[in-house]
Amino acid sequence: KNEIFLLKLSGDPPQITPISTPIPLPTPAPGKKNLVEIVHGANSSPSAWPNDMKNEISSRVDSSWNVETYDWSEDASVGLKITRAIPPSLDHGINLGKQTAENNYEHVHLIGHSAGAWLIDLAAEQLKHDKPNTKIHLTFLDAFCPEELSKDLAEEKYTTWSDNYYVKDMLLFTQTNLPNSHNVNLNNLDPEFNSHSFPHEWYFDTIISLMTIGADKYGFIRSLEGGGIDEWGRSLTSSEFRRGNKAVN
Repeated sequence: KNEIFLLKLSGDPPQITPISTPIPLPTPAPGKKNLVEIVHGANSSPSAWPNDMKNEISSRVDSSWNVETYDWSEDASVGLKITRAIPPSLDHGINLGKQTAENNYEHVHLIGHSAGAWLIDLAAEQLKHDKPNTKIHLTFLDAFCPEELSKDLAEEKYTTWSDNYYVKDMLLFTQTNLPNSHNVNLNNLDPEFNSHSFPHEWYFDTIISLMTIGADKYGFIRSLEGGGIDEWGRSLTSSEFRRGNKAVN
């Protein structure tokens, strides 16, 4: 296995030498007991798409929710060698997890695209280590992950539920079923010949309208903030949304 990925160890969250100055998170307003955090991937930034998603989700949730984006764009600027984004993503993930734990949220939904998958995964592991009672939902959007390491993402010991949306595109390592997530293959829905950006574009559309193809069953509706307690309960208990499934097309 690539030694870069071996930084993610079993047991307690790995101790990684900081690669960048920890980014302080905004202090939530009083009464915010739930969080949605949206994370971009390599060679991207919040302004590329996460800010728009944040605004749409914010307009649809009640006052108990805090919706934020995480900016690691400086360390994520790695050019064509995407694997170089993994070490800083782990560092930022631990930073995000520790700071999120300090805010004592009850329910946390982390959404990550591409190399941001490792960031949200480490954040979840760190958060669960620091605050074991936190409910954690991970959503992966075209996660950058070699198949042999797919079992390392969204392990059930630190996540409540996880969903994974992907296309089989030209970018290696972003077309993998994740054994610990509910898997959905979006190839049949992508009008741009299976583009790496399509999963986050489609997820955004499921926030805006239930008329989006698949939005009545997948995407935003599968989250607590999007589908309410009933649909979130179905995510957790229905065999239709079990983790480790053969990808739904």
